[in-house]
Amino acid sequence: MADQAPRASRQDGAMLSVDAAESELRYRLSEIVRQTPPLLRVLSVARHLRLPDGLVFSGAVYQPVLNHLTGRPLDYGIKDYDLAFASSLVGR
Repeated sequence: MADQAPRASRQDGAMLSVDAAESELRYRLSEIVRQTPPLLRVLSVARHLRLPDGLVFSGAVYQPVLNHLTGRPLDYGIKDYDLAFASSLVGR
């Protein structure tokens, strides 16, 4: 019996390969982020600052997803935005 690629199910019951499921999740996340103006502003500032390996993380990312799933405004409950970056100057 030949090995089959791992599969995941969508909400509509269709089966997706893991790569397709990941691609769909990335798309859904990007759509939620694009609909969250405060987060877009933080991302825009981070890009403008050209921070090395800049990264927005924590509640700034997962909270809009949870809010989307529960029908709340996407920026509900977000009190701050965590922005990290790597710098060769750290530790000198």
